Amino acid sequence: MGIAVITALFYMKRSINRLYFKDDKKRDFIYLIVIVGWSAPLIISQNYLTSATGSITHLRTISEIDQYPKTKYYTLDDYYLLKKDVSIEQNAETSGKNSEKLNFYIYSVVPIMETSQDTLVHQTHYWMCKRYQYQMSNYKSDEEKVTAFQDFTKRSQSEFFKERYKFTYLERLKNSSDIKFYTKATEKNKWTSSDENILLITKQGKFDDRSGKSLVWIFISAGIALVVLLLLLLCFRLKTPEEWIIYNKKVVLEKRKSWRQKYSFIIPQGNNFASLILIYTNIIVFLWLIFSGLGFVSMSGLELIEKGSLYTPYIKLDGQYWRLFTYMFLHGGIMHILNNLLSLFFVGIILEPIIGRWKFITVYLICGIGAGITSLLWHDEVNTVGASGAIFGLYGFMIILILMKVTDKSINKAFLFIGSISLIISLIIGMFGTIDNAAHIGGLLTGGLLGILYTPILKQQQEE
Repeated sequence: MGIAVITALFYMKRSINRLYFKDDKKRDFIYLIVIVGWSAPLIISQNYLTSATGSITHLRTISEIDQYPKTKYYTLDDYYLLKKDVSIEQNAETSGKNSEKLNFYIYSVVPIMETSQDTLVHQTHYWMCKRYQYQMSNYKSDEEKVTAFQDFTKRSQSEFFKERYKFTYLERLKNSSDIKFYTKATEKNKWTSSDENILLITKQGKFDDRSGKSLVWIFISAGIALVVLLLLLLCFRLKTPEEWIIYNKKVVLEKRKSWRQKYSFIIPQGNNFASLILIYTNIIVFLWLIFSGLGFVSMSGLELIEKGSLYTPYIKLDGQYWRLFTYMFLHGGIMHILNNLLSLFFVGIILEPIIGRWKFITVYLICGIGAGITSLLWHDEVNTVGASGAIFGLYGFMIILILMKVTDKSINKAFLFIGSISLIISLIIGMFGTIDNAAHIGGLLTGGLLGILYTPILKQQQEE
């Protein structure tokens, strides 16, 4: 999504600005359509480039991999696998809406030697990797989960010993969330050396067919986005020469502003102090998770538990109620945090000037705790993170102020416009991730209740 925003604004901003709009909202709507429209082909392009890029190197023996420049793919003629000395690492994560699915993973690594004689004197840093996985309902009892995991382990073990590791070519793992689990498995192996691990996975089929039909879908999705954009642009005329001159004068005046004037919206001050402090706090925590090795695109549920996620057993059985606070500052990946921080920024623009910075922070924290409590009461077992429950609470608070006619009509319109954009983005990103709807509802209701309690105070302040 971030790449789509940059591309749309950089390449198309000047062209869109040539069009005449009666107000800026229509121009912003066109920007939104461009951003959403170009997201699909750009996301597909990223996936295509991930698989399509990278050259292939032919290796006669595995040790030659250190003699050539690093490439993504390899063919290998002679090698010897020490299957009897396999090492594994286990992991379990929840997925799906409301964490309804439980996923078991077993990561296996097998030492790769040049010949069987190497086992007499050598260690290795070459590993053949394979992941086994099984998915079941997370609503099953603990006994059923234990039994299912034991059965999965037996099946994986049987499949491993039948595995012949046939491949057309090998892929070298570089940017994958699985690397940390494979690495943990290598650390348990007696053949591991102090050299940097080279993790390889087997690939079948022709090398030239590795990207499938992704390239075709890039052009199809881009074509659809272009047609929709052209149809929208037909609804607007170009600026006249006089209008274009006036517009350029405004642009020149904008460029003369100081850095602090131009980017005041990202500096915690005045009416956006609290919302930006909360945003930067979430960003700092997310960077801490990244540098702690949890990943970037997605993070392991087990590792998030260690960092303070809202995990039912630790709260109900061990009394770790502090998790009701910490979970709302943790996020499971880049898309998760981007979605939440955009929503927080949007609602902060409207709500913080009305109630003030300290009340804004107080409402945020209370709604986050309320969302967490609701999630714990609703689910038998849950492992959740994110600021969305607290943010839904801010929206609930604002909705009550609108219904009680505390705010101006102009503010109401701005909130509906901004809220709609935030909702669209949430729905798009929510389609690709997990959503704890119980936490969202709990936050919304908590915010609504706080709004009802605060409305008389706000009305009295307005009268005075």
